[in-house]
Amino acid sequence: MEPVAPGAVQPIVYQRERVFCTYRHAPQLAEALITVFVDIEFTGDPHQFEQKFNYRRPMYPILKYMWGKESYRESIKHLAHYASENLEAMNPPLFLRFLNLLMNDAIFLLDEAIQYLSKIKVLQLERDRGEWEGLAPDARREKESSLQMFGQLGRFHNIMSNETIGTLAFLTSEIKGIFVHPFLAERIISMLNYFLQHLVGPKMGALKVKDFSEFDFKPQQLVSDICTIYLNLGYVSHADRQQQEEETYSDAPDEFLDPIMSTLMLDPVLLPSSNVTVDRSTIARHLLRPFQPQSSNHGPDQAKRGTQTADLTVAGQA
Repeated sequence: MEPVAPGAVQPIVYQRERVFCTYRHAPQLAEALITVFVDIEFTGDPHQFEQKFNYRRPMYPILKYMWGKESYRESIKHLAHYASENLEAMNPPLFLRFLNLLMNDAIFLLDEAIQYLSKIKVLQLERDRGEWEGLAPDARREKESSLQMFGQLGRFHNIMSNETIGTLAFLTSEIKGIFVHPFLAERIISMLNYFLQHLVGPKMGALKVKDFSEFDFKPQQLVSDICTIYLNLGYVSHADRQQQEEETYSDAPDEFLDPIMSTLMLDPVLLPSSNVTVDRSTIARHLLRPFQPQSSNHGPDQAKRGTQTADLTVAGQA
């Protein structure tokens, strides 16, 4: 940062950089932040359940800021690696407890936000249809008060659910192993599918309030973050599964392998014309290819047409 004249107040950005980058206990800050995030679950009045979200709210931008700094990011990844190596320990590792609470929060917050948005839509429709006009003054004020209260609650839960899903999105960009472990994979998949069902499924109509921004409802961003999480973890899951399959079937006899794709046949079928056994999926892929008749013209697309013809010939011979 540019030096400031003596006696002048240091800008906030400078103070933030100073705290996070030159503070003598900076290497411990990431673990300390996650520890406080976890410990909040077990403090305070149990009757004030949602108060913990107010305490955690300022932690999300701090965690995101830390993730943008290499030293802190490596510290967080180290916690995640330790957790993935000790998932079944008697005392659950810190990062595992953190992820568990993060997912709990995401499920609760988005579910609550969905419920409030549904109630807001019903009240807005009643008001716009003129159904409130014939109500007694007290009943009308009660409706208006309910709409205002649901709006405030819906906005808060939307803000917090945006933060939790966004945090999972950037964490999964580099932390993958613990998420795809069977210990957590099924749970996170169920959570994301549940969100998508409400955000883009048949029930999405119930959430179409008049002004999304009024309640900080950002369905596009939520769906984008959910897709990001799937993409971040999907390739790892596929690669791990493929490696396991390769190790499992490395000693499979040649007659168990598809003659075209050289992969283990899962659904072998015998072709009547050639008596060759291939996997049903291989034939299905060839049959689904669009047939394009050869042209007598020669040009830059000839090589492409030749490749397609060769593919069809292989399928026909098979």
